[in-house]
Amino acid sequence: MNKINIITKFNRYKKYTFSLLYKILPDLKYIHSLRNKKLFQTIIKMNLDKLLENKILTGHKHFVTCLLKLNDYQIISGRCDFSIKLWDLLIGKCIKTIHGHSHFVSCLVKLNDYQIFSGSGDLSIKIWDLSNENCLKTLLGHKHFITCLIKFNNKQIISGSWDNLIKVWNYRTGDCIKTYTLHTNYILCLIKLNEKSIVTGSRDNTIKVVEINDCEIVSDLISDNIDNNKNNGSINIKTLSGHHSHVKCLLKLNGKDQIASGSYDKTIKMWNLVDGKCIKTLMGHLDDVICLLSINERTIASGGYDKLIKIWNLISGSCLKTLSSHTNSVLCLIKLNEKQIVSGSRDDTIIVWEYLIF
Repeated sequence: MNKINIITKFNRYKKYTFSLLYKILPDLKYIHSLRNKKLFQTIIKMNLDKLLENKILTGHKHFVTCLLKLNDYQIISGRCDFSIKLWDLLIGKCIKTIHGHSHFVSCLVKLNDYQIFSGSGDLSIKIWDLSNENCLKTLLGHKHFITCLIKFNNKQIISGSWDNLIKVWNYRTGDCIKTYTLHTNYILCLIKLNEKSIVTGSRDNTIKVVEINDCEIVSDLISDNIDNNKNNGSINIKTLSGHHSHVKCLLKLNGKDQIASGSYDKTIKMWNLVDGKCIKTLMGHLDDVICLLSINERTIASGGYDKLIKIWNLISGSCLKTLSSHTNSVLCLIKLNEKQIVSGSRDDTIIVWEYLIF
């Protein structure tokens, strides 16, 4: 739903929402009384950051494991209680809860404004219709917890799992079209690098940069014992080594050939993918680094088991700010807009943060 349709959304929660808006923007009551819909919408859009700033969303009874931005004022969260929740940030409430998984929800990916993918500890990937909460399709094939999921193109998604496998799926048919064995331990994270390549991180402490070949042929290929940095017939692979513990999160940086990684060794590393070397190591977290987020071309955010969110300058490698409102591990981060980020935690809360001052 676009911001231009925001008045329609407000009407669904009229009694509660307008009283909240009038409290934040006192002049809005007079503007609304004029029944000038265009002017009302303009004022709302100009002040959207005020309506969303510093909100703490409660309602989860278990860890918030993953977050997904749906639009400018709605987000979706996955939980350890097996559910998926849709949140309206303007009213600060959960407006829909989706059930269907039988284990924790580990990852969420947006297909469009009305459909999402979810990966779970129940070994399944599900495609959901948000309008009616129906599960459109269930993809099965992994033999252990699914940990990460990306949309690769307009036909395919790619998943990673504790079964050490990467699977490429045709989400339209529900078929697994390829399986890759790249790591010797759990796959913990996965990102799309470009139209042909992905990057994976593992409990084996390594990062793999993988060129995925044409996956239109419906077949199942398992490539075992792939030599580092060599062409193994069907795929090109490069291994990045340097972390001393599990690689938990990955982030594509604005530089064409650069990524960042977060690890259980409490560090964040920046990598040059051309030569496979570590450019810089960011140190400051007191415990495992769990999630990474790009704020702009010079700034990233990280969340960790130390309950902290840290904002980093990539040029200097220095920590610009530390956010410390969570009372347990920070498990996920998303960017809401150019002024705000959102975090999810093991303390069962979601917090909307203002980062204009960064």
